[in-house]
Amino acid sequence: MTNNSQHSHLVFDGECGMCTRAALWLSRQAGGSNITLLPSQNAGTLERFAITAGEAEHTVFFITPDGRMLQGAAAVTAALDVARNTRLFTRLYRLPGCGRLLERGYRWVAANRYRFKGVTPWCTRHPEQCPESTGASGCTIPGS
Repeated sequence: MTNNSQHSHLVFDGECGMCTRAALWLSRQAGGSNITLLPSQNAGTLERFAITAGEAEHTVFFITPDGRMLQGAAAVTAALDVARNTRLFTRLYRLPGCGRLLERGYRWVAANRYRFKGVTPWCTRHPEQCPESTGASGCTIPGS
């Protein structure tokens, strides 16, 4: 898959408040300029990056300008590197045993993401951007 854009893309669960909070935080860290946030429920996003709906339900994806697609903790560390203009997080991920530990932690957080405090999910804030949303979000936190 080739991507001609100079932007990286973060594909996340737009029905999850914690995921939305993390994506917005990442965008702020990047100065809002070099990472495009795409909820997986956005029309055409999954097809564009050849991601299945099942994959999108379980993990975050980060697509680099050269078309590399990372998922899970590897995606998070790469996104942090781009946002902060560093290579520190990917270097830490590559340390012996560290990547495996980070992936295990990521899987636990992903499986329990609706239990964490978040913000109003992206698809609730921007329903016009999420025509493929089921509207079944269980993660809106009142007052957030």
